[in-house]
Amino acid sequence: MDQNKTGKYLKYAIGEIVLVVIGILIALSINNWNEKKKSEEKIDKLLVEVLQDLEHNVNLCIEQLKFYHAKDSLLLMATFNNLTREDYTSGKIENINRLTTWHNVDQLEVSAFNDLLEELENVPDRYKLAIKNLKILHKRSKMQYDKYSDIIENLSHHNIQKQADNYEWYSSLDAVNEDKINFMLNDFHYKNEVRHYYTIQRWFQGYIYNYLVLAKKSYKEIAVLINKPINPESFQIDERISNLIEGKWKYASYVQQIGGKNTPIDVANLLDLIYYMEDGSIMYNDVSDKEDSEELIVLSSDLESNPPIVNFRQSLSFFTAKFKGDTMEVYLNNEKVTFYKVK
Repeated sequence: MDQNKTGKYLKYAIGEIVLVVIGILIALSINNWNEKKKSEEKIDKLLVEVLQDLEHNVNLCIEQLKFYHAKDSLLLMATFNNLTREDYTSGKIENINRLTTWHNVDQLEVSAFNDLLEELENVPDRYKLAIKNLKILHKRSKMQYDKYSDIIENLSHHNIQKQADNYEWYSSLDAVNEDKINFMLNDFHYKNEVRHYYTIQRWFQGYIYNYLVLAKKSYKEIAVLINKPINPESFQIDERISNLIEGKWKYASYVQQIGGKNTPIDVANLLDLIYYMEDGSIMYNDVSDKEDSEELIVLSSDLESNPPIVNFRQSLSFFTAKFKGDTMEVYLNNEKVTFYKVK
């Protein structure tokens, strides 16, 4: 009988212990779930801040590309002796006397990304690919951007110092200084300085473009993951622009200025260009394989003009396109290319 009582007591005690353990496990599970939820909410909040930084950086890059778009043509004109004394004295061209010292550099915003790095162990698995791409953006593209941002800033300061050390006209307060104008019009040292600056500036623009494209890609990827709309104004393409450029284009003519002479280029064997919309961006390639496509950045447009004009940035350079019906005239540095749209 005592054995029966002892057995019942043991069963009761074991049952109580099991209930206590189950209760503890449930409490731990609820606590872990709450902690996980708090961690995910914190990560989501940080990712919202990352989106804000990326939007800021995209807008900054677009403004810088606009700046260098305008400056490129002046550097080329100075290189090829297409600027005149009147250009330097009239005041119509802003900062024409500062072509090799006038720059636009700034710091990309990365504070939210740095905060996110401190929480990597709490990042949910579904976010890890997007975070990996974000890390590549900051560790590679931003590194090149920062490097050439410093290079062009230092080059600008070096040119200022060189002019101050070597030319009496540097300290002149005259709005029109003949020695300075003669230097910029005729001195080969200045021509070389301009050409060197143009080369460095072009490299910097390439890294601005690369960062911009990848930043937009990361923004879209993260926004989809955390269910945020992709609505920054800089991400939106005017439907009229997409209607103008979408489609397949064939070369009609190609004229390049070589040695000061307009030289026709044979277009018979040049590949077609294809422009298409994908995820709100204009993509282009010169083959049928979309894996080789790159993004076309719209910098500015005048769609009310006749013909409509749009300024673009592609991977290698800027170009201005004039649309006349199914014909597109492209002006690219010293080149003029005409395309016609394939029906």
